[in-house]
Amino acid sequence: MKTPISYTEVVKTIVFDVIETENDGLIYRLEILKTNKGFKGQLFRLDTYSLPCSFYQHTADESLYVLDNHSHFIDLDEKWFDDPQSCVDYVAHSLTEKFKKAFPMRG
Repeated sequence: MKTPISYTEVVKTIVFDVIETENDGLIYRLEILKTNKGFKGQLFRLDTYSLPCSFYQHTADESLYVLDNHSHFIDLDEKWFDDPQSCVDYVAHSLTEKFKKAFPMRG
């Protein structure tokens, strides 16, 4: 018998409130994955791209969630959690601390 394809299940998705910055607002989405090692988080950032349409001469602005690889202040690569809420709490606290330091007048 063949080994089944392994997979990771998304068990919870959280969209955080807009974080106001000097020039814009940032929106983050957290996906919590269930694995055989425990729970793991993946952080995405809502970003807008200008995309040319293939069927007529128009450029559309589209908002897409992209994996937020540049937010190294929240290291989720090797971080495992016992339950989904622990992951949410960790990321929420990390975002709060990061943006409180970056924009102290807003905190």
